Order: sequence, then C-alpha cells, then structure tokens
Amino acid sequence: MAITITCEAMGYGNTHEVSGGSFAEILGDVQKHAIEEHGVPEKLAHLPEQIEIWEGAIRQSSRPSKARTPRPKE
Repeated sequence: MAITITCEAMGYGNTHEVSGGSFAEILGDVQKHAIEEHGVPEKLAHLPEQIEIWEGAIRQSSRPSKARTPRPKE
C-alpha cells in the first residue's frame, strides 16, 4: 500500500508530496527533501527527536481528517 504525505501535513509551507511503499521509505524521502529543499541540517534530520516528530506527522496524515491534530506551521 502506498503512503503519501505533503510538506503541509508535516508543518511546512509548501505542497510537495512524498510517496512510498513503506514507512522507512517515506521517512528517508522526507529526510532527503528536508535537507535539500528546506535547508534542514543533515545532523538534525537524523536526530531521534526530529525523526520522532516526522514519524508522528506521517502517522497523523494517515488518519481520517476529522481525527487529525493540526500540525504547527513552520
């Protein structure tokens, strides 16, 4: 099953989409995009605390829209 998440769902201000077939694939693509397009330092993109934030946003985006918790904007 494909998973898709947008930057907007992650709290960033654009509509770029990342898709993949597994949670690990999505997270890797999110890290790469955050580093290349949002200027997130590579060290920060690999910190457990940042990964936890992104994992929560990915899980949240798979919930029905009425059950989602709004993500803070960048």
